[in-house]
Amino acid sequence: MMQMQLPRIFRDTISTISTEAPYLLAMADFKGQTPLMLVAEQGDAKLVEIMIEAGADPAAQDCRGKTALHAAIVKGHKAVVDVLLKHPECATKETVFGETPAHSAALAGDADTLEKLLSMAPDLADAQSVHGTPLERAEAFLKPDVRKEFSNHAKQNGVKVGDEHEIRACVSILKQYTSA
Repeated sequence: MMQMQLPRIFRDTISTISTEAPYLLAMADFKGQTPLMLVAEQGDAKLVEIMIEAGADPAAQDCRGKTALHAAIVKGHKAVVDVLLKHPECATKETVFGETPAHSAALAGDADTLEKLLSMAPDLADAQSVHGTPLERAEAFLKPDVRKEFSNHAKQNGVKVGDEHEIRACVSILKQYTSA
């Protein structure tokens, strides 16, 4: 997906908050989402950098345990992912269901991000969630009926879903890292 930028008025407001009142960057909404998470989900990499430099916590988790990195991966915002991966503490955060950024990258078919994550933390390949390891999830997702059902849900939520070729590339990478 293409890097997005928020409208200028929002960018200017957030930039001002980042420099004049950085403590506001730690405030979360009722779902535990910080401003950084929301900006990462929108895909504005430059603003994500500004917010982190001002003190926003790139590893903060919402009420479900998701981070800005989880959001950027599932939305397909590679430039934001690259900014967040400069902070290794983001790579291993798990959701309440045990999903890591590697799980998200595998289902998004983002082999580049998956490779970066596994080079930072090889144990992510064996991370067990309630839905299985990243490899188990990706292999299940290769089944047409599973992929179709998930793809329909993902489209409604603006989530990037890997096609068969992309998922197979992720499976290949994961097999190089798994201990099983």
